[in-house]
Amino acid sequence: MVEEKNRFEMLFTSTKSKLNGLREVITTQFSENNNCFSSLMQKLNEKWSKGLDEMQKMASKMKIMHEYTEKNFKSLSVLLDCLHGREIKQLENNEREGDTFKKISALALAVAVALQVQLHTCLHIQIF
Repeated sequence: MVEEKNRFEMLFTSTKSKLNGLREVITTQFSENNNCFSSLMQKLNEKWSKGLDEMQKMASKMKIMHEYTEKNFKSLSVLLDCLHGREIKQLENNEREGDTFKKISALALAVAVALQVQLHTCLHIQIF
């Protein structure tokens, strides 16, 4: 019985020692994992911060581009309206010039016909 008791005590002591060693290994591993996780979280936070800064810079650049594009669009719209107005005036001037040319052509034709009639009349009178 004493032998059995000694055997159980040795087994208990051995098992307790193994469990204590295992607990130390688990505690050490947990601590290392915790440190690793903390390090990864810190790196992730840094990347998120950098990403957020970059996104804010990009948003700022996009806003500037939008304002610039809007300003240029307005300027181009004004320029286009101005050119359209000039084109309309030019077309109106061309129509007036065309009307004036038609009037001058009609008058020139009338004068030519009148001169032809007079010449014909003069020639007709001289013949008789």
